[in-house]
Amino acid sequence: MGLGVDCAQADEDSLSATFSRNNLYFGTAVRIEAVVGNQDFHDLLVRECDQFTPEIALKWAAVERSPGSFNFTSMDALTNFALANKKRLCGHTLVWHKSVPQWAPSLLLEKDGWKYMQRYFQAALSRYGHAIAQWDVINEPIETGYRMDGLRNSLFLQAFGVDYIARALWEARQLAPQAKLMINEFGLEYDLRVEHDRRYHFVKLLERLKGAGVPLDGVGLQAHLDLSKGTLSADVLGRFLKEIADLGLFIVISELDVKEHEYILPVEQRDGRVADEAKRYLDIALGQPAVRGLTTWGLSDRHSWLQVTQEDLARYPNAWKDGSHPGAEPGASVRLRPEAEAHVSGDCGSCPPAAIRTSNRSIGAPAAARLLPDTIRQVGIPVSWARHIRACLEQRGHAPEACCRLSSMCVPTPILSCCDTCRSQSKAGSSKTSTKG
Repeated sequence: MGLGVDCAQADEDSLSATFSRNNLYFGTAVRIEAVVGNQDFHDLLVRECDQFTPEIALKWAAVERSPGSFNFTSMDALTNFALANKKRLCGHTLVWHKSVPQWAPSLLLEKDGWKYMQRYFQAALSRYGHAIAQWDVINEPIETGYRMDGLRNSLFLQAFGVDYIARALWEARQLAPQAKLMINEFGLEYDLRVEHDRRYHFVKLLERLKGAGVPLDGVGLQAHLDLSKGTLSADVLGRFLKEIADLGLFIVISELDVKEHEYILPVEQRDGRVADEAKRYLDIALGQPAVRGLTTWGLSDRHSWLQVTQEDLARYPNAWKDGSHPGAEPGASVRLRPEAEAHVSGDCGSCPPAAIRTSNRSIGAPAAARLLPDTIRQVGIPVSWARHIRACLEQRGHAPEACCRLSSMCVPTPILSCCDTCRSQSKAGSSKTSTKG
């Protein structure tokens, strides 16, 4: 596998296997360009994932840069990669206000503007109907504070009116009669006024569509978590998930990641806060039976859309004067991408990583670099999500056991993933572990 672990054990310990045992799937967003020529990343995706979501390759602006001329090269390559490895695909995304080709706006506003939408739908759904059984037809239709119905004042709304969502879903159903059709939305997680309003309008939209018999099968909740937004409320989020489920819709967590806030803190604390947030959300979301699976928005730190922004840096004007950076250590070859970083505690030497914390920094922090094998460090963070989410799935409801003097900042893995030496140590009570996280 190129990652210094036994293949059989790696398969048994993979996120794919763990989620399958819980009647769920695990997936990630992928750009095929990041896979080609990177065998470690290739093997990681194949081992850990059940499903791939094209990050860019299927969006309208990416495939029809000039009218009537389609380029599906990247999507074809991702499809071939998925099918060759028996992985599913999610069709992301057909209607999104941020992915309209430059030539299209004036034409969409014409009387017969829908024909351009039809042409794109026909090209995409017909081409991949054999490979894609789940489509994000509509992406981010809600915008609060402007309209009584909460709909975003997008080009699609301006061109086709409030019925554009139903129209797009019917168009997709005609072209892909067996596929599951979804609406995907962001900013639904926190107990904030704007997110309360977005949840309200989102549910009302779903109610209208279902009441009208529109072919809508499920929803995607993006779950771009953000540590600057305060505390997740189990009651608020749980009620919201139940409202969706009560409409007969399935739910997927479609774009999970975590944006940091306090970059000045020590690495261990930053790791802990990010991992705790992911666990809090997953403990709530995975407790809803209508949830079918989880997709993270990227599996490697090299390929995350998250950034340490100038606003982030400006909060600490006197920090990093030595040339260091909150995202990557000086001179690191990886691009500054603040998605995830592994932090491993435990010094058994014979065991697999005993505990993993994730953060949305680039790989390269010395604490992680000392502990990760070179092949894993080159990939950029393969198993941090895997270990942490597996702990979330498998450790609820019982006291975890783990190996080798775990620090209080770690999430312990189940005893079943420890070696014989650690198992005997744990039974003898010679190693203690924190249940934090």
